[in-house]
Amino acid sequence: SLPPPPKMAEVQPKDEAKPQPEAVKQPADVSPGAGAKASSLTDSISIVNVPWHRRMETLAVAVFMSALPLFGIIPVTTWFLLFVPYVNIVVALYLTFIFFIDKAPVTGSRISMWFRGCKLWVHFKNFFPVSLLKTAELPADGKYIFGYHPHGIFSFGAFSAFGTDGCSFSTLFPGVEVHLVTLNITLSFPLLREMYLFLGMCSASKQTFKNVLSKKGRAVAVVVGGAGESCRTRLQRRSSSNTRQQPSPSNLAQEQSIFT
Repeated sequence: SLPPPPKMAEVQPKDEAKPQPEAVKQPADVSPGAGAKASSLTDSISIVNVPWHRRMETLAVAVFMSALPLFGIIPVTTWFLLFVPYVNIVVALYLTFIFFIDKAPVTGSRISMWFRGCKLWVHFKNFFPVSLLKTAELPADGKYIFGYHPHGIFSFGAFSAFGTDGCSFSTLFPGVEVHLVTLNITLSFPLLREMYLFLGMCSASKQTFKNVLSKKGRAVAVVVGGAGESCRTRLQRRSSSNTRQQPSPSNLAQEQSIFT
């Protein structure tokens, strides 16, 4: 008889490694509203999200408003410079030119169209914003008086529309040169007056109306009410006009045959 066949070793299949489930990370405890508070605080103190054009508009207004303290600084500085040797000669000559020689405040001859059209004034009017709406054609051979009301405290609307070319006055009314009138004392401050004269601003006097409107294609813009009305300005309330100290535009228009 044949011997029995040897037993074959049974090979057991190896169990494949089963992937172990990953441990789920537990989120850290966050108090409700903490993220919102942090985001709100960041937004309140950050200027990163402010559009560039808005920054330029704010800068333009800041530059203009920075000139206001000069109304108090310049007279004091001028007074002290009168006692500085050699410098006082230059100051005295300049003051003589301002008060006795220069006729630009009543003629508007110092106007600079380049300065009126600077991009700075476009940013200035966009800050508020100020717009100039054209409702009629103005022939370039006419003479005009524009009335602006109410006066308010600073009259930024009149300054943007008529004191500069920020509202594109020269484009809307080609051939018409406009001069915004203001208090004569405003054009008496050394150096500061030169900026206003380059913008074509003139003193609010009868002589200014006669000189400027003696030529065709000229216009005068007057803020009706004057300083008297600006002193009675109230919040959300329109004050009454005070025109006793102002020349009457209607009478001047009759004298010069002007459109108002």
